[in-house]
Amino acid sequence: MTDRLKLFESGAPAFVRTVVKSESEDPDADVAQGYTDVIASTATPDRYGDVVLQEGWDLANFKANPVIMPFHNYASPPVGRAENIRVEDGVLKMRVVWDTGWDLGKTLARQYAEGFMRGVSVGFRPLDYAERSTLADDDPNKAEAGFVIRAAELLEVSAAPIPVQQEALAAKSLGLDPDAELALVREAVLNDPLTRRAVRDIVRSMALAKPEPTRSTPLTGEDALASFLAGE
Repeated sequence: MTDRLKLFESGAPAFVRTVVKSESEDPDADVAQGYTDVIASTATPDRYGDVVLQEGWDLANFKANPVIMPFHNYASPPVGRAENIRVEDGVLKMRVVWDTGWDLGKTLARQYAEGFMRGVSVGFRPLDYAERSTLADDDPNKAEAGFVIRAAELLEVSAAPIPVQQEALAAKSLGLDPDAELALVREAVLNDPLTRRAVRDIVRSMALAKPEPTRSTPLTGEDALASFLAGE
């Protein structure tokens, strides 16, 4: 089994998707109500080229223990719980109810309500998978890189400031351009030590999972931010 799949099984960041902002226009009310509706996963290929088929989710154990974790840190208490967990319209959806009785849970509730955080990441155990390069030529998931995950057990869902899935920031739903996205992420990182530490941990996890090749052109966008945070 590859190191990439070992990282999946250990709960390292695996697949990330856009968070949908709650409907309230009052951030204080969003924090008080303490929940965020999210799209946790889709079948869109992520930055590693991996595809998670949504019909293959095994949700039974997660529904019995629906923990929302901070940044895939399994040594930490949960920061919330998931409710209304389902695969609907071809995507994995749920409501995150934050533990606002704990400072970190309250902080995350505020940051999601105010748009400083938008990403979530699923930690899962693959049950049936194949390298996309080995698929039949007429298979729509055929590609040179990445895995297709046909079935997977959902272990947890985490708050994630830097997404592996390229559609994890709500740019389309909020009408933001890439520069605006980057500015929001940078502001959250620079003003919150916990977020900054978590971002660096995730960047290191991504580097261990799949080291970046040597680049002959300057880094831009999220790649530049990741390089900056990693101290490169």
